[in-house]
Amino acid sequence: MPVQHVSNLAAYRQALKSGKPTIVDFWAAWCGPCKMMKPKFEALAQAHPSIQCLSVDVDECGDVAQAESISAMPTFIVYDANGNQIKTIVGADLRSLTDMFTRLA
Repeated sequence: MPVQHVSNLAAYRQALKSGKPTIVDFWAAWCGPCKMMKPKFEALAQAHPSIQCLSVDVDECGDVAQAESISAMPTFIVYDANGNQIKTIVGADLRSLTDMFTRLA
């Protein structure tokens, strides 16, 4: 399943009600580690279609970033199928991110 771009807080909250496990990538265009992780996140999303993957540009969606208390990029927040946050991964930690995809699949 392709990564879905989130444009506002209402859309973000609605997406978390999908009934699917969800991984959200919080990133910024100026962030070097974010640029490095983006294609890896997209590849993991394609390889795990049962997981909903969301992308939030913190500069475009400050309301979402503020609601989730994002202070570093990239940050990945992992939710279970009920919309409960189960893990936060801060930084370009590909191993932890890959492990979460495997665990949720």
